[in-house]
Amino acid sequence: MNIAKRLSGILAAAMTAAIVASGTSAAAAPADGGQDGLEQKVTSDEAFGSEQVVRSEGHIDLGPKIVEGGLVFAARDDTESTPVWRHLDDLVLQVGDTAKTQIPEGDQYDFTGASTGEDVWIIPQVEQPGVPWLGWNTQDPAFLDGAVDNVTLRFTGAQGPGKVSLFLQNGDFGEPDVLWTADKAADVNVDLNTHTHANWVFTKPGIYLVTVSLSSKRSDGTTSEDTQTIRLAVGDDADPKEAAQAEATQPASGEQDSAQQADSAAEGADPAVLIAIGIGAVAVLAAVFFTVIAVINRRRRATGDRRE
Repeated sequence: MNIAKRLSGILAAAMTAAIVASGTSAAAAPADGGQDGLEQKVTSDEAFGSEQVVRSEGHIDLGPKIVEGGLVFAARDDTESTPVWRHLDDLVLQVGDTAKTQIPEGDQYDFTGASTGEDVWIIPQVEQPGVPWLGWNTQDPAFLDGAVDNVTLRFTGAQGPGKVSLFLQNGDFGEPDVLWTADKAADVNVDLNTHTHANWVFTKPGIYLVTVSLSSKRSDGTTSEDTQTIRLAVGDDADPKEAAQAEATQPASGEQDSAQQADSAAEGADPAVLIAIGIGAVAVLAAVFFTVIAVINRRRRATGDRRE
């Protein structure tokens, strides 16, 4: 089954989210409204589980949870009759070959890093049997009591054998709205008291660690932030135990923005080296300039000779 056919089935009623992209940031509108299980109520008495679990299907949301007065970025495991919050280190998502599909012809999904006909594994925007349904919500009552602004999810990078991307798409096959690709960090702004799901794409089977930070402005004037790692075993042959034990390398983020890289390089560089580089750059530009002038003059002379 190719990705176009799969999306026609799983995304027909999916897109109630809108993206406003600017640079590497985007705003994800709530995907609630009662469609396909997206309408839900999170209660204050939902407890934290203490055991390590593997989830190969069912509903799981990332989100903020207040624990002993502090913000924790965690997962709300709604795969059983009673929802339980879990620390992300206690959770592995097993994305089996039920999630495997192929990239269709055209360039619509080039951002995934996969070419036409290549296999990819998708956690879809709409729940599918046999595949984890991973989204996010900002609905914990204790969290909402002290929140004063939208939440920011910062996807900083992915560690694994292939490329990872995250996008939303209209059920009528509009262009994909890309939230993040793992080669560069990106911010997703999330409204308070909302519930959203998107499409997660993995280009190769294996173990993946996806690093995400959540930050929130609080009513006391502070900003709370927590960074965690999503653990995934992609493909039937990937071992969830390996995913549970894997350690994210540092830095765990994708490539820095070019401005950040330049700032970091400048801070650690010898001033004399920077001056030398600057002089060299000027010399190169001057050489290019005079070469262009010489070529123009030769062409003018050649034109004049032909006219005579």
